[in-house]
Amino acid sequence: MANQQDTSLRIMILGTNIALLGLGLAQFGTFEFGAATLLLGFLITVAGFVR
Repeated sequence: MANQQDTSLRIMILGTNIALLGLGLAQFGTFEFGAATLLLGFLITVAGFVR
């Protein structure tokens, strides 16, 4: 079973990956959707850090 720190780290990595996906979408695809995805990834990363 994963401990608390390991779970927080996984959440932060997931949030960072979503933020990078949003950055790529904002640059090469639809800007509004990419910016929203970037913000969502940032919020997930902060939630993993605070947890």
